Amino acid sequence: METDSNLPRDHEDYPLTHFVWARWIGLLEVTETNWRKVYLRAVQVQAARGPEAVEITPELVRRHIGQRLGAYQFSDAMFRKQTSELFELRVERELKQWEERQLKDSPAIPSNQ
Repeated sequence: METDSNLPRDHEDYPLTHFVWARWIGLLEVTETNWRKVYLRAVQVQAARGPEAVEITPELVRRHIGQRLGAYQFSDAMFRKQTSELFELRVERELKQWEERQLKDSPAIPSNQ
């Protein structure tokens, strides 16, 4: 799990832009009309990337209505494509870590000489 040593103990005022997923959701800001979409995309990105230090909740997103998130806006199709790629990278990373542990933990195979 990733942690941020600069993360305040109470996360109520922690800006959403500090979360890694903020740049991946493809929405310019949190508004009264799109906060649900921000939440939905944030949860999807978090699931694709893996857990972070702070749980994404509807309350957390709603507290940030009016906050600018990033410089890019993605269509729903582009968001799904990028999230799928993020998930694939996560799975590949986890598989590589598993393989490395298997090599480290397995006994050396004697050669037939």
